[in-house]
Amino acid sequence: MNIFDFITDILFKKRGNLLDNIDDEAAYNPYMICRWISMYSPQSAVLINHTCNKYYSIFESKKDHYTFLSSIIPRGKPARLNYIKKIQRESDKDTTQIVDIMATNLEISKREINYYVKTHNIDLDKYKI
Repeated sequence: MNIFDFITDILFKKRGNLLDNIDDEAAYNPYMICRWISMYSPQSAVLINHTCNKYYSIFESKKDHYTFLSSIIPRGKPARLNYIKKIQRESDKDTTQIVDIMATNLEISKREINYYVKTHNIDLDKYKI
């Protein structure tokens, strides 16, 4: 049993019996379930925000949370949930390349270079190749 089995059941199948076994309760994470369900559609995100996120303290157990979500979220058509990634700009790619080269040449970590750049307001555009 994994998180996607719970999400599939809550959104599409609506069986509502996955947490009948106590061993499966350890795999159920209410925060991650709500996060993935809110990515399904804008309507489900609003529903999650106005119910589960606002009144999380009323759920005494994971089974209560699971039962509530199964009953309140309408059945949907099976669809792939896409996780939204941040698009990296060209300037960010250039600076990461410069940081990589500087880390190799100076034999220090990338984190240290990024720290020096931020604290001393260094413009890495001067160092473009």
